[in-house]
Amino acid sequence: MTRFQSLNQSIAAAVATDPFKPAVSIRSDINLQCTSQTIRNRHHSNALRIRKPATKPELTDLHKEARMEYALTYDEDHVIASRRSGRVSVGLFGWMHAGGVGELAAAGPGRFTWLKYVELLEEVLLPSVRSLLFPVPEHFYLVQDNSPIHTCRAVQEWFRQHPEITLLPHPPRSRDLNPIEHLWAAMTSRMAEMDLPRCSAAVTTAALQTWEHLRSSAGSNLTSSLVASMPRRLNEVIAAGGGYTRY
Repeated sequence: MTRFQSLNQSIAAAVATDPFKPAVSIRSDINLQCTSQTIRNRHHSNALRIRKPATKPELTDLHKEARMEYALTYDEDHVIASRRSGRVSVGLFGWMHAGGVGELAAAGPGRFTWLKYVELLEEVLLPSVRSLLFPVPEHFYLVQDNSPIHTCRAVQEWFRQHPEITLLPHPPRSRDLNPIEHLWAAMTSRMAEMDLPRCSAAVTTAALQTWEHLRSSAGSNLTSSLVASMPRRLNEVIAAGGGYTRY
């Protein structure tokens, strides 16, 4: 066995034992005669990854109870998901369904408020759902998360005035039970490959272009698989006693 083969095996064994251990610690723990950068280079060349642990909000017993109730109630349902994104320097609103993406709209400059949200529900969500999926007077289901804007009294009043929409209750601290989160992640990943100027106008334009790309068959395949994953997600919550899932 050559020195490089021995080094590769030592690094691979260390990463397999603890994938969260940094290269500096690997070098120290097993007394490797090389630099930390050499360790990173070797495990990258062998398709290994020293992983960063995922951080998620702590689930209290009440959170777990709410997640269990949600999973047990909707275990057989496929739902339409809607969520506002605030992950970048622009405010965006979009929705998806099993057959593809709906509409994406910029929330405009300034602070995102319940007034803007109601305007997006009225002028973007409702007309586009009616156009793409459910013509008047068909009833449909909607999922939104527990953003304070989504749950404020004025927004709830808007939904009461639109009884043709049934809101499915979403448990707190449950991004893993909202499949549109993975759609946002796919958008972010694609946009990360673009050489974007650091300004909100460029990010907004890129987001709208990326959303249009998701209207392809690849996008509809993604949304279909995300919605189809909901029974598995709910079963994992039940199996975990209300805890987090791998999603």
